[in-house]
Amino acid sequence: MRLPFSFALPAALGTAAAERGLGTRVAAYRRRRPLRAWAVLVLAVADLTASLIISLAVGDYDLGIALLAAFPAGLAAYRYPVPGEVIAIYQHGLVHARRGQPRAARWTEIPYLWTQPRALALRLGEDGTSGTDSAQATLTIRNFARLPELASDLDAALQPRALARAQAALRDGGRAQFPPLTVTREGVQVTQGPQGQRAAAWSDIDSYERAGGRLLISVTKPEAGTPVRWSGVVVANAIAAEALMDETDPTTPPANAAALVSRDVSKARVQALRRRRKARGRARASAVLVTALLAIGLVVVVRSSNGLAVVCQGDGASGTAAYAPGPGPHPVQIEGDSLETEDVLASDLIPASRADVQLVACISSFETSDLATTCQYIGASAGTPLYYTDYTLTLRAASTGAVVAGPMTVQGSNDTCPDDVFGTGDQPDAQYSLLDDNQLLNFVDPVAS
Repeated sequence: MRLPFSFALPAALGTAAAERGLGTRVAAYRRRRPLRAWAVLVLAVADLTASLIISLAVGDYDLGIALLAAFPAGLAAYRYPVPGEVIAIYQHGLVHARRGQPRAARWTEIPYLWTQPRALALRLGEDGTSGTDSAQATLTIRNFARLPELASDLDAALQPRALARAQAALRDGGRAQFPPLTVTREGVQVTQGPQGQRAAAWSDIDSYERAGGRLLISVTKPEAGTPVRWSGVVVANAIAAEALMDETDPTTPPANAAALVSRDVSKARVQALRRRRKARGRARASAVLVTALLAIGLVVVVRSSNGLAVVCQGDGASGTAAYAPGPGPHPVQIEGDSLETEDVLASDLIPASRADVQLVACISSFETSDLATTCQYIGASAGTPLYYTDYTLTLRAASTGAVVAGPMTVQGSNDTCPDDVFGTGDQPDAQYSLLDDNQLLNFVDPVAS
């Protein structure tokens, strides 16, 4: 039983099928470029890395978010190329549509199918029953994600018919065509390229086997001493060709070609479905990982974008309020090298959200060698010096990055020895003074309040 169709078929396909009397629709395939799970994962990691670099290092959060959001859209654009292409399989033939133009063909009008690893080719326009040869064309099918399944559907419909035609041709004319291979009662012939036509008698053939759409034929040459590869070309109707060779070759046990074709067609279908199940499993795992990566990246970038460090670089931050000089309050966000937070500000200066921020207080620090005090810690081998830190304060308009006040440099006056320190051995590391709350308020209040 087939899975339900996952996309809507153009109405023109049904019309064309009805006009040619193709019967019930069996399956439908859409041109959809295959995606390898590992490749998608690598691209997702690369996209995430680029987004984080652009957002966190460069400060362009909008572009970082856009990169993450564009990844799924880019995958979809690659997977579903334009113009679209659809193949619908019916009981008595197929309909192919590209750019909305359908072409229907009955199975008797498709004498040859060439199967390659990533493409299929169909010869259209010949009626194997009547022998007509009109509007002959070759249809190449590539970039179909379910290509093995499509190939197995085509094999199920075409290989038994191809075998029946070939058996009749061999019986009546002594030769059956599987271009570029010809099977005769005496052996096989291959006509290809500059080598022209080559022939090998059944008695000279050491072995042959089918690999997908290729027939690998080895012959025995007395001068070589061992079998050598004589041909390995892609042949039309490879399943039928191999079965007819098994049936015709007098050096091998008798074989029923029709039974061999039925067996190989069924085996190809099972392999195609098994391959699809494996691909779906890998795709699901990849989708979970990619979705998790993009979601984590989006959360990191969005949360980081809530910070306004970009303003301290002289750039405006989107989503912030415009600042107009005059009586406040003008809500302020603090950014930079300080432990200070907006909690030290008056309540009317604390922004409720990014959209309320008018000013950004930018703080940069520089450690000096000026001793402020010496801290004493229990167990320390000696006193721990605490040096002054210089802080440069600049007040900028959040929406433009323009300087509103400053820059002003002050010496951090909070020289209280910290309770918890780190160090090497029994000696704590040197400590540095902090910016005092009043120093920050004295700089911000005159403009913001």
